[in-house]
Amino acid sequence: MKGLVVSGGRAVKKDLLRRYCEDAYVICCDGGIKNFYGTDLVPDLIVGDFDSIDDMGKAFVAAHRIPSRTYKPEKNFTDTEAALALAFENCDNIVLLAATGTRMDHTLGNLFSMSQYGPGKVTLVDDHNTIRYVEPGRYTFSKSAYQYISVVALTQSLTYSTDGMKYETDHLSIKSCEMRGVSNEICMEEGVITVHSGAGFIIQSND
Repeated sequence: MKGLVVSGGRAVKKDLLRRYCEDAYVICCDGGIKNFYGTDLVPDLIVGDFDSIDDMGKAFVAAHRIPSRTYKPEKNFTDTEAALALAFENCDNIVLLAATGTRMDHTLGNLFSMSQYGPGKVTLVDDHNTIRYVEPGRYTFSKSAYQYISVVALTQSLTYSTDGMKYETDHLSIKSCEMRGVSNEICMEEGVITVHSGAGFIIQSND
């Protein structure tokens, strides 16, 4: 089963939410309920300490009788971490929406948390980006609405090659402190990125 976790960051567009809700088990973090206002979409579960949900959100949850899992505000994990752990009890892979925004600590934490589940397990999506955590392997991408595709190292270094890209690389090693892998473009029907060593993120994006 595929899963969807809707975090409490910047709200995403309704069509994006609808696309990923389809045939998915949906868990919402408390303040993320704002994404569902004005839609006929309802999450299967809402979790959190409920410190960032407004009165409209509380009314929405009550009206739709959404099951909840409540945690104390003083805890050593975030609502998003709790939602991901619960989602993986039922799902094989998860899309994470509304996980970026004004709180850079939460944005970075959400990105780094993807690594604990391994490549291909969690994909972070917002209105401008799709982000995948990667380790050694071959990753194929279709030419899409995204203009750019970038590779960013998470480990001290990452070595990768490309095929079908505007700027081709052959066993290029990048460090976590440099940005040589950003702003590439797929120029064929498909583009391939092969990670030879290290770990990091592949980011498809638009301005």
